[in-house]
Amino acid sequence: MKQIIKNEFISSEKETSTINVYDARDAQGSLLYKYSTIHSVPVRIMKYQPYANTVVSVDTGGMIEYWDPETGKHPGIGNGVDWEFKSGTDLYEFKKVSLK
Repeated sequence: MKQIIKNEFISSEKETSTINVYDARDAQGSLLYKYSTIHSVPVRIMKYQPYANTVVSVDTGGMIEYWDPETGKHPGIGNGVDWEFKSGTDLYEFKKVSLK
């Protein structure tokens, strides 16, 4: 899974939950960030949202995460986000339904 983020290139490792963010301007593709705790299983889909400078990713278990590509954490309230915790959304219900 690969996605361009600003001047960064993001990819997830096929067999693990690790997500790597590289500098796309660097010919060697220097690793900028490495996240292994956003998901607990391999990532299937990632999409960058420039409006809020966030990534929405979905793992093979059906869990959806919403995170800042520079910190690997939830971006917080603002920029169209009105929730801080997934428990304040329907994401867990969506996961249950998607796994049936």
